[in-house]
This record gives sequence, C-alpha cells and structure tokens, in this order.
Amino acid sequence: MHKRVAAGLLHRRFRASYAVGHPRLSQRGEWMAGVLAVSPDAWLTGLSAATLYGVWRRRVPEHVEVLTTSQRGQAEPGLRVTRTRHVDPADVAIVDAIPVVGFARLLLELAAILTARQLANVIHEGEYHRLFDPEAARAVARRACGNRHLHVLCAALAMHERGSAGTFSYREDELFRRLAAARLPEPLANVTLTIDGRRSMVDMYLPDHRLVIEVDGPGHERTRTKREDKERDRLLKGAGIHVERFTIAELPDAPDKIATLLARRAVRAA
Repeated sequence: MHKRVAAGLLHRRFRASYAVGHPRLSQRGEWMAGVLAVSPDAWLTGLSAATLYGVWRRRVPEHVEVLTTSQRGQAEPGLRVTRTRHVDPADVAIVDAIPVVGFARLLLELAAILTARQLANVIHEGEYHRLFDPEAARAVARRACGNRHLHVLCAALAMHERGSAGTFSYREDELFRRLAAARLPEPLANVTLTIDGRRSMVDMYLPDHRLVIEVDGPGHERTRTKREDKERDRLLKGAGIHVERFTIAELPDAPDKIATLLARRAVRAA
C-alpha cells in the first residue's frame, strides 16, 4: 500500500479509501469514497444524498455525509458520519452504484438539518422525479416514533398536501423568518393558483387575506420577466388578489409593510 502511494498509483482521499491513478475524483467519486471509508454498512445521506437524487438545487455541501449502523469509520476533514442503531432494509437503495438511504428515509434524515419549508421543497422535487411515495414516507414516520425531528417531517408532509412546494431559495427563507419574528400570519410557500384557466406559481400566498407576496431576485430585472410579472399581477388583481413585491434590498422592511397592508385590508373587509 505505502509503495503504491509513494509511486503515485494510489492517492489517499479518506482514512480508508484511495483514488487509483489520479488524485482528482468526480463528485460521485467523492461520495463513493466517503461511503467506502466508513463501513460496508454505510450509506450516503443528508444533502449529499439529496444532491445525488437531484432534489437539492442549492449549495452542495463540501463534506460527504454518511449514515452507518457500524462503530467503524470516523469523521475526518471532508467526511461527516452519523450513526444509527438500525436501518430498515426498505430504507436503503443503490443509485449510480452508490449505497444511499432510500428517498423516504432521506426525508427523515433531512428533517434534522432543514426547515419544514425547505423539506417540503425536497418532497416537491422528489414528486417531480417520481421518487416520492406518500405511503413510504408515512411508514418511515411510523417507524421513527420518538425521533426528535419527526415533527419537521410531519409539517413538511402537511405543507405538501396543502399544495405548497416549499421554499426555493434562501431569500424566501429569510423573509419567512422575518414574518415569523414579527408574528405575522404564515403564508403558503410556492403554491399554484389557477385564474381564468391559467396556472401561476406564486412565492407566498395568504389565502385568508387574498394576498400574494413575491421576492424578486436579479432575474426579475430582465425586460421579458418584468413584462410577464406585470401581466400575471394584472391577472391576479382581476381576481381580487393583491400582489406585493419586494427586492432583496427591501426584505428588512417587508414585515412592517405587510403588517400595514394586512391592517388596511382588514379595515376594508369590515
């Protein structure tokens, strides 16, 4: 082993895994190396697994996340290890030759690190990729009775059933945090409204107040996008739904503006 390392034939990636022939691995190679470094009873998990499944479109974690039932294998730079006493055979899979936790079990693992709205977006993406099975998710929840993060999974499942696709960006997450801190009503995240036969997904919706809240990133400065936003806002207004838009720079002031708007609409409705 040492001679092969010295000769440049093997390149150490983790304590018990090596790349053959060259030091640089693809993303999937990194994930496989992390799983092999831990134990034969180990599976890719967390955001690493979510990225492998194609259901996490935000920043990819720099470390490899691995779940194991073994006492072998230790965390080290670039490798995070989570231990569990038992993994049901129904909760594991092989994706691109990499051992990985099954999608339903992954939802429970992600409940420890994501908000319910972020997890609802993972469910939304999983449904698009035909990975999400509601009954399998409920079965995982039943087996996880007593898990301290189970309430996050249950909340995410409830959001999905109400038509929410969860949050797509950290900008939306930030506004939700600000609204909660201001004790304002919690909107549904990314729901599809059908107006005059036309379907439109809106960032946030308060159905009881007939209010849509949009968080406009840099892409909304494009001429075509501005035109499309204006047309959709006109359509919603015609259906009695008010649209309030905020740029990223305006997010700190958004709760106060929304609170004032809700108060005015309540007075008009009285």
